[in-house]
Amino acid sequence: MFYNGIFRAELEKMLASQEEKPGRRLFFQPHAKRTMARLRDANPNEECPVTVYFSTTDDLSTVSWQAEIVEWRNKQRLAETECPSIDSAIKEVGFNPEGLFGIEEGMVNLIRIRNLIKLAPSFHVAELIKTRDGKPLSGNQISSGPSYVYDRAEYPQMIIKLAELVEG
Repeated sequence: MFYNGIFRAELEKMLASQEEKPGRRLFFQPHAKRTMARLRDANPNEECPVTVYFSTTDDLSTVSWQAEIVEWRNKQRLAETECPSIDSAIKEVGFNPEGLFGIEEGMVNLIRIRNLIKLAPSFHVAELIKTRDGKPLSGNQISSGPSYVYDRAEYPQMIIKLAELVEG
């Protein structure tokens, strides 16, 4: 998965928080009222995470961050007893003083990540391949939210399969 246009300061605070306290719960809250259905259906968890790549709002055409999504939740369906714990975990990181937000406004997606890293070297978004049509992402300079892409770790295996198809 690729998410285009995250505030760099948010990612930096999450990274610092993760380094300060390994295992700390980190949450990402997209400003969207539509369910990220493909992510929900993938059912990411600790044993089977989904890789997510991020560009920042100040450099939309460059992928410079990566993490693993280990949980997707519908904010509208959180139990009242869960909200204080999640709210506290979000506030603890320090970039969002509101904590858990958007429930009253109908926002849906609450995503928990782990293993956030700043990529060195970073790379152009066109190096990511969309799962929908097998084409590279465009270097669109608009903050556009999520796109479903292949995990770059899978590329060598994809190239071998493609070569077998061409030869066979």
